[in-house]
Amino acid sequence: MKRLKMTRVKNDKTFRSGFKEFISNCKVKNLREATINHYEISYKQIIKYLDENIEISDINKNTFEKFIVNVKEYSNANSQTLHTYSRDLKTIFHFFMDQEYMQRFKIILPRVDKYPIEAYTDEELEKLLKKA
Repeated sequence: MKRLKMTRVKNDKTFRSGFKEFISNCKVKNLREATINHYEISYKQIIKYLDENIEISDINKNTFEKFIVNVKEYSNANSQTLHTYSRDLKTIFHFFMDQEYMQRFKIILPRVDKYPIEAYTDEELEKLLKKA
């Protein structure tokens, strides 16, 4: 049986004001100061590609996808950096969804390119293993 959902009243909260609320919530949950600093640094990078004055109620899956495309096109960020920004933005969006500031949607993070690890050569290993 489907649950009935009440229609939400459109709020006029911006991404910037919602983020301040998110940070406040992080402090209430007693997250480490380093974690909160990480979110604040990520926010500074995120707003380069996402308008901080956008109303939260206008954010949808398309907004998230445009963010990913913009980061790829307009920065020289590698796939790990893109993944980190996207993961942080996903966390913020989930907070907004839990607060019912925006419609719920599934967020899929971009995958990270994996590079082979450079191993030591036999000669380098022999040098490292020789007695001093």
